[in-house]
Amino acid sequence: MITEAFSKLDFATGEALVRQGYVVLCIDAYAFGERRFQGPAGKKEEGGRTEASLFKTFLWEGRTLWGMMVRDDLLALNYLTSRPEVDPKRIAAMGVSMGSTRTWWAAALDERIKVAVSVACLTRYQNLIAHGEVRQHGIYYYVPNMLKEKIDTESVVGLIAPRPHLTLTGDKDGGSPADGVRIINSFEQYLYRLYGKPGDFRGVIYEGIGHEYTPKMWEETLKWLKKHL
Repeated sequence: MITEAFSKLDFATGEALVRQGYVVLCIDAYAFGERRFQGPAGKKEEGGRTEASLFKTFLWEGRTLWGMMVRDDLLALNYLTSRPEVDPKRIAAMGVSMGSTRTWWAAALDERIKVAVSVACLTRYQNLIAHGEVRQHGIYYYVPNMLKEKIDTESVVGLIAPRPHLTLTGDKDGGSPADGVRIINSFEQYLYRLYGKPGDFRGVIYEGIGHEYTPKMWEETLKWLKKHL
């Protein structure tokens, strides 16, 4: 399964993986792609306006837009595992930007995902606030009560352990302050050592790289999938 929202590569990663023999499923999130008009106003609004209207409407219904996005990914996982050509014991999730966040949330919530690759958007909320970069993320991104309960991103990402997890982040990515990424990666390394599987977590921070998916990151992704999947 691949969830993808942003890439600097000159090719579609999903198609590239298919050529290498992987079964790939990539769905449009609420307000994206073919679902850009599927908000309460229909074709009267699209994209960011659809997103904002869905966010408001879901709050009225006692839901969150992010919760519904992750729910969709888990429903997609249900379908993927039902396919006869798919080995349910060898499923990975990966993505860049919003797709990265969808990946680590879905993998944290569902152990059917055996391998995860998160490219960019590995954000620690308290560090994001400290750097004045809350504006970097869309309204979908924000989950109520996270900081009130004194938990942060590493607590969510930590639920993936001890399943193999690769994180790739640029140190110039404004939406993922590097000091916060280092805290997350350090915490994950500690967890994986406790599980006796230190080699199943790898966190890489690239110097001089912003919010992008580079050829080097792609190479790391392919190596990780080949090794663990």
